[in-house]
Amino acid sequence: MAGYNYGPAGYSQEFTKARELAQAEERRRLEEQREANAAARASYLAQLEGERAQQVKRSEQRLDAELEPVKTAKRREWLSQHPDQDAPTFERVWRDHLRAAAVEELNALAFEATKRGFLASGRYQF
Repeated sequence: MAGYNYGPAGYSQEFTKARELAQAEERRRLEEQREANAAARASYLAQLEGERAQQVKRSEQRLDAELEPVKTAKRREWLSQHPDQDAPTFERVWRDHLRAAAVEELNALAFEATKRGFLASGRYQF
């Protein structure tokens, strides 16, 4: 094998250095791409989270608007039963306890209305 000429002296070292530089450049490029992808993913997830928060807020606002007559009636009743309490105390009690009960009542009424509709169609039995 001594008779084979693989190129000028240092050729394989130059080739190895060039290959190592190319590989280092490729690794750097891939790392930059990963970082850009991670930033884009984080931005997209933040956008989705913001949209979800807006949907929840709109849903809560619609529910609050639907519960407003119930809340008004409960406020009058509660304040008449607790003359030593004020409206901000009722708001706290409403938020912590009464609202959940009102939502359950609303859901039960909606379920019963749906059930009546299904029964009236004659295609369903419960």
